[in-house]
Amino acid sequence: MSDLRELRDILAECMVCERLGQSAMPWAQRAEFHDEACEQDRMRADRMMRLLAEHGIALARASDPEPKLPPPTGDVIYRYWLVGKAAARLIRRHEKRWQIVLLADGAETIEQEFTLDEVMLKVGLVLTDAPEALAVKGLGKQLAAVAEIFRMGAEGMTT
Repeated sequence: MSDLRELRDILAECMVCERLGQSAMPWAQRAEFHDEACEQDRMRADRMMRLLAEHGIALARASDPEPKLPPPTGDVIYRYWLVGKAAARLIRRHEKRWQIVLLADGAETIEQEFTLDEVMLKVGLVLTDAPEALAVKGLGKQLAAVAEIFRMGAEGMTT
């Protein structure tokens, strides 16, 4: 069995090169400089491996007798440092809800907590130009979080 971490790094690196082109920073240098961004790419690579598996395709080295799919990496599906601040934001599942959390000065602040159904109702407000949409505090952040949840294929994690 190949080293799963190495395999997901290779796939993540390929996905970054596909997205950014050959001008992307070399993976080893990027991992040393900004491993959190690399970890986000690794989680996307894990997702790609699971998607391929749904279509009967296994990503593995030729010498691997039995490829193993990476499990979801935990409740946190997104974590990045905020621009210009000594704080990070994450998106995580908590029981049957999703949370947008701010991490700053060693403390956690839950900024928002929601279900996908709750946000989908708000999507309807936005798409129909309902004036109530303007009054929803943090709606843009919620919609961005939901986009990330679906992009990572994590929508079923709270059921």
